[in-house]
Amino acid sequence: MSTHIILLRHGETDWNAQRRIQGQTDTALNEQGHRQARARDSVSYLTDARGLIVVALLQLRERHLGMFQGYTGVEAQACWPEDYARYRQRDAEQTLGNGESLLQLFAS
Repeated sequence: MSTHIILLRHGETDWNAQRRIQGQTDTALNEQGHRQARARDSVSYLTDARGLIVVALLQLRERHLGMFQGYTGVEAQACWPEDYARYRQRDAEQTLGNGESLLQLFAS
């Protein structure tokens, strides 16, 4: 018995196109994204046809970007200039309000 690993990239959302900070916020695909298809939707075509089981790995999720989620970089910088500067400098301990630090992300 062998194990096959298939990695699929998610499709585009309006937030991606608007360069909004998405993090773990699950937003709907836009028209382009439907053409690209989302990872979980895409994999169902393979698994359903072959009777395979999908195992989602929490370790492959996006970082929770806390208070920045839903804002563009320009908006986040205007609202929280010091926090945004730390974010851009990749401060490993910064939690972004209710989000997670890089240290927490890499520990999970």
